Amino acid sequence: MGAFQDIFFLRHGMSDEGCEGLNKKGIEQMEEAGNFLKGKFPVSSWKIYTSPGPRAKESGKLVSRILDCEVDEGALLFKPKDETTLVLHEVLRVLAELRGVEKEKILIITNGKFLKDVVAQVSNTSNIQIPSINFSRGSANVIWIENSCWEFKEF
Repeated sequence: MGAFQDIFFLRHGMSDEGCEGLNKKGIEQMEEAGNFLKGKFPVSSWKIYTSPGPRAKESGKLVSRILDCEVDEGALLFKPKDETTLVLHEVLRVLAELRGVEKEKILIITNGKFLKDVVAQVSNTSNIQIPSINFSRGSANVIWIENSCWEFKEF
């Protein structure tokens, strides 16, 4: 579980049905999330990784301006939409790739399904209670582990 201590997850901002970009509310969510992270976790260096989806990429750009950091828009977290479960070894593969990153905090921006699966898999293997997080369309959440518990903030 210690590997997760400096990794934060963020669901991308809200968009209108059928649109690939963020709407006004989604932009506001990402600005709030960036300001929240900057205020609560004032560290000298962040690195953001996004899934390849357009909402995640746009969210990464918005948050990176606030955290003053770089964004890797690679396929590091690609998950086909038709896949129904995230296998723990995929989460561990992602963490292994991030292990060599020399940043104090890492922010992963992706979709709600991926985040829900990560929370479930980490909780099941680490005996961390699953919190009641809203993963429904339009909710943007920052999720992290602190003192062996999932913490989250919804925007």
